[in-house]
Amino acid sequence: PRIRTYVGVSRVCMRRIERECAQSGASGAPIQFVPNWVDERRFVPRSPLPLKPGRALVFSNGAHGGTFLPAVQEACHRAGVQLDVVGMGVGRIVSAPERILGDYDIVFAKARAAIEAMAVGAAVILCDRASCGPMVTSIDFERLQPTNFGFESLDRPITADLLFGEIARYDAVD
Repeated sequence: PRIRTYVGVSRVCMRRIERECAQSGASGAPIQFVPNWVDERRFVPRSPLPLKPGRALVFSNGAHGGTFLPAVQEACHRAGVQLDVVGMGVGRIVSAPERILGDYDIVFAKARAAIEAMAVGAAVILCDRASCGPMVTSIDFERLQPTNFGFESLDRPITADLLFGEIARYDAVD
């Protein structure tokens, strides 16, 4: 009875809260969407993106040779983009991502990691272990934000061809 509002950072979170409240008989408090955010004092904008991407980063704890990493590697190789990888899956944990994200033109990530990459001004292609989504553009931002740029937006199987197509959508101005 003391809960006045529940908060979710995505539609998936909000549906889970709704389901758990119904199962437990919890109060009918409203559920509010509050977008995830980053500290803009930490994640400062980088210099403008180059006209053609030169460097990309996979920013995911789930990336390794047995997940989506080989498809990203092939797509970047075909596009002539140098690729680095950070995350637990490859044993390269970064405790201060704000220090490196601005060094990359494209970042492959989802959810909070994608939001951090967008905050510094990198182009972002949504992807994770089993599936991928689009490159986030100004046109798609409002549609993707309620998904927290997460699982719900990852609606396609990961293939090198698909990722290569998303890399081709790179637009430094957007």
